[in-house]
Amino acid sequence: MHRRALVCVLVFAVVALADEPMLHVYGVVHDYSGRPIANARVSVSLKGRSFAESVTDSRGEFTADAPKGARVTATKGDQMGHAVIKSKEVVVKMQQIPL
Repeated sequence: MHRRALVCVLVFAVVALADEPMLHVYGVVHDYSGRPIANARVSVSLKGRSFAESVTDSRGEFTADAPKGARVTATKGDQMGHAVIKSKEVVVKMQQIPL
């Protein structure tokens, strides 16, 4: 019985993720003074599912296909930033990570 309940929960989780409408997102990563961060590693995920991995270009820009609500994480060296996708454009502000 427990096994059947677990299968139902997993199927429901997969269906819920499949129902999320996908957006083609344009993003930019910059520091708090507004300077673009080139070559930052960008990952986009939602509910444990990875949607995109990318590196920003010389203008700090990236694109990804992901649903609304997905979390964007950008890292470079000792800097990190997060943002949540709410529309087709997202801005990630990086700050230094205290060591």
